[in-house]
Amino acid sequence: MTKAIHQIKQDLTKQEEIVGKVSIELDRLYAQYFNLLSKSIEKQLILLTYQICTSEYPEAFLSLSLNQRETLQQNLRTLGNKLKAELLWEKVRAKESEEDDFESIMQQMSTRLPSTPEKEKSPLEEILSEEETLAELTSSIDAEISENNDREGLEQGKPFNIRNPQELIDWHKQIQQRIEQVLKSISTEANQLLEEVNILPHKLPNKVIEMAIAAENNESTPSNYPNLLNLLVEAENKEATKEGKITKITVISLRLPEIEFSDPALSAQSNQIRNILAKIDKIRQQYQKKQRELSVAQAEAAWRSTWYED
Repeated sequence: MTKAIHQIKQDLTKQEEIVGKVSIELDRLYAQYFNLLSKSIEKQLILLTYQICTSEYPEAFLSLSLNQRETLQQNLRTLGNKLKAELLWEKVRAKESEEDDFESIMQQMSTRLPSTPEKEKSPLEEILSEEETLAELTSSIDAEISENNDREGLEQGKPFNIRNPQELIDWHKQIQQRIEQVLKSISTEANQLLEEVNILPHKLPNKVIEMAIAAENNESTPSNYPNLLNLLVEAENKEATKEGKITKITVISLRLPEIEFSDPALSAQSNQIRNILAKIDKIRQQYQKKQRELSVAQAEAAWRSTWYED
């Protein structure tokens, strides 16, 4: 029985080693993903505001002075530049303690952020192949991670290593949630910039904008243009005719699926990450099964250690 417990522990350790090495590779892929995502959203912000100013509300845009137009465009560029730092920070916050210094972490990220990946087969597609044995997986990961570290210098900052498969999956979910939060925040800020110059209806309640971005109400419909949302709102003028009570307002509503769809490189990177997480989920199931086996074996051993015949 002691031998069985020892073997189960060894199996768990081997699985943890695999997950730890995969987490390092996943961290590298996410760094590339955030780099692509931030660039893609910066482009989307410009395209979306261009669409709103020229196709949705051209008269309102033409009524602006030259200085107002230039200021609006500059503010949008500033918002795009701010976006990159916020996205990277959201990524770091998901895995670093809140006590860490912000500037130190951002400096660390700047040294670790790799260039845009070339279109090549994911190393983990082979690393996590179901046909490979545990020993082959470990050997393949050792070689691959070593090669990546030599080529890209990933370990210049604080090492990233999650060994529990469930924790790695939870980390991924946290990042996805934070991305959605950032997209909503950026959408709201962009809409407020348009509202300040009266392109969007003045004094549009923030709650209305939030409802449009969340797209959880029956009165909002997707626009024909990706990442724009049409919202039907009731006019404030109570004496207006029945037909005039409802006004259509088009606002920016950044959605991750539409952003990825419009950027093939970003979509490919996202698919690569999802494929890895699917493999990790299978390891998670095996890991939990082994943990259960260990608990049973330890309980049986504990029973025998105190049991005696009369």
